[in-house]
Order: sequence, then C-alpha cells, then structure tokens
Amino acid sequence: RAARDAGLAVRALPGPCAATTALSASGFGNGLAFSFLGFVEGRGASAARRRALRSALDAAVEGPAVLYESPRRVRQTLLDLDKLDGGASQRLVLIARELTKTHEETWRGALGDAVAYLDAGGGGAAAPGEPPRGEFTLVLDAKPKQAGSAEDAKARVAELRASGLSASDAAKAAASELGLKKSEVYRLALDAGEE
Repeated sequence: RAARDAGLAVRALPGPCAATTALSASGFGNGLAFSFLGFVEGRGASAARRRALRSALDAAVEGPAVLYESPRRVRQTLLDLDKLDGGASQRLVLIARELTKTHEETWRGALGDAVAYLDAGGGGAAAPGEPPRGEFTLVLDAKPKQAGSAEDAKARVAELRASGLSASDAAKAAASELGLKKSEVYRLALDAGEE
C-alpha cells in the first residue's frame, strides 16, 4: 500500500490464481481477510444480478472483495456497482486485466471513475470508445467507515441498553459500529443517564 500511495508502479508476481495476484497488487486490506465472489451471477438488470452486486459491496466491509468479469460485461458491472454504492462512489477499486500475460494492465482509482477509465481506452480497448478486451479481475476495497455523531452514539446506546446490554457493553458495541472511541461513547452514555 505504501508503494502505491507514494505513486510507484506496483506489479504482482504470478500467483496461484488471478484473485490473489490482483489482491496483492491492489494494496487493499490488511492481507488477512478478503472475500472471493467469482463471476457475477445473473444477466442484464435481473434481480439475481443486483443481489450478487449488492453482495459484492456488502462483502467488502472488513476487507476487500474480489470478483471476475468478462470484457463484455465489465463496463456495466462497474456502472451498476457505482450506482449501488450511491453514485460517484469514492470507494477504491482495482481493475486488473490479463494478469501475468503480455498485455497485463492494472488501474486503481475511485469506483465512480472506473467507467471513464474504460471509455478512455483502458482495459485493452483498441481505441477510446471501443469495448475492452481480456479477462478482468475486480478488487473492491472496504468502504471507509464514517464516524457517527454524538447523537448517533446516544441513540444506539439507548437501543442496545433496551435490548439488555450493560452500559459498558452497549458503549463498546456502539463505538465499534460508529467508528468512535469506546471511552467517548461510554461518557456520552453516562451523561445521558444510561448507567
């Protein structure tokens, strides 16, 4: 990750499969956990396809999610993932094409910018506007956690306390869910009378 963040080119050595090779080149995650989803199921705008794409985004919570896609469907898949992630998504994605082959290519950027990269001739297209070519591996980075507010924390602690958790356990759970410090959430709970 440090090499990519410094603007250096990163190439992965061939591994046992495209998923692990792309994952190592991405710099995403902590290297301990990722989700592999294979090829996206369903066709067109089917409910099965939407569920599979939603599953890919949901799988990339604690670590990256890796999926395969054909050149014929990669553009639409990236459009749909961006739309399902709220549109103009800033979630990072690595698009890897033809890994370990002569025409290997990787691109790393915001999911919301991925289609523009393909449309500009990326992905092995013969020219801008031409369809991409080759085998694609997509790596979705975990969505950055956004810290919740003090009001969110108070409300969540109250919910958890109502379900039977102690103030300490409720503060710990709420802090984890909202990306806040446990001590701050516990103090807010005590201030709100959630002892």
